[in-house]
Amino acid sequence: MRDDLLISFWILIWFIMYIVGVLPFNPSFALILATIVIIIAACRVIYKQAPMYNVIKFIIISGMIKVGPLLILYYKNDVNISMNDLYFGLLLFIAYNIHLFMNNTNVVDVYTFMADVYIYSKPHEHNTFVSKTYDNLVRLINGESNIT
Repeated sequence: MRDDLLISFWILIWFIMYIVGVLPFNPSFALILATIVIIIAACRVIYKQAPMYNVIKFIIISGMIKVGPLLILYYKNDVNISMNDLYFGLLLFIAYNIHLFMNNTNVVDVYTFMADVYIYSKPHEHNTFVSKTYDNLVRLINGESNIT
């Protein structure tokens, strides 16, 4: 699966642009919503008895992409949410859905597929660039030489 089909990466880019001052709109609310969705997805992954490696990978990657930025905003005491932040988030979500439509998919199919990949795939099978990078880091830490 391509990373651009996951709204989490759109929100992460929004967060980065906010932190460096390119965008004035705070992504806190979007990060909170994304975290709630991922908690629900993680429960499904665990309930369906996915391989433990995949459960841990899912939680770590999701945490880094959603909870990490949220914690950074929290520790910077920058979690105030304005109506403009909500409007921007809504516009981003609309743009995201248009992007999905242009790629012949929708948000339900994308996130069902994403969870299913973690549930039914074998450990070290990749579905995104981030997932492949995670697997390669684990291999490096374990001293393996079969980096893909």
